[in-house]
Amino acid sequence: MLITNCKMWAALLVAICACAWGGDSSVAAQERKNRGEAQDKTIVKGTLASVDADKNTVTVTIHSFNRATQEATDTDKTFPLAKDANILQDDSSTKLADLRKGYPVIVKLDGASAASISVDGGTSHGEFLVANLERNTITVIAGRNLTKQVYHLVKTTKVAGADGKAMLAKDLKPGTRLILTRSVEDDHTAIHIQALTQVEKK
Repeated sequence: MLITNCKMWAALLVAICACAWGGDSSVAAQERKNRGEAQDKTIVKGTLASVDADKNTVTVTIHSFNRATQEATDTDKTFPLAKDANILQDDSSTKLADLRKGYPVIVKLDGASAASISVDGGTSHGEFLVANLERNTITVIAGRNLTKQVYHLVKTTKVAGADGKAMLAKDLKPGTRLILTRSVEDDHTAIHIQALTQVEKK
């Protein structure tokens, strides 16, 4: 009887320890997940509000949304440029003074300074339909009404497959979902095309 009771207590103790360790593991796993999902604070995304070529600074309007209060907030932050900051517009090098205000911008920080600035016309999502090699255009199905939209390609337009590797626009398959990065010069000129997983046709 004594041996049986000892066995029962031992089993109970093992179960309690297992639960405790399991709980700690779950908490640790969740903490690791949260750390992994934490926003990269070296990257700032927003809208280019202004530039100051004399002071060598950029001001970005950062947009945030509070799900609890359903309120949107815009905050302006000014960043000094690093000595050798890389300044891009439509994936091409440019001067700070030539950046177009009011467009999406990505600032990569090195400490408190902007190591690189990239401005473009924003992105659109669509489904590839056909490419016209003579006119250097592609037609996609996009928009709320799922209409045909034509995008012009330029010599520097980059096309990447779902695996991230470079490819040609003519090799895109109908039904492939795309993310198109637009030019600041024209809403229907694509400077970058990212192919996503191809839609399977039934």
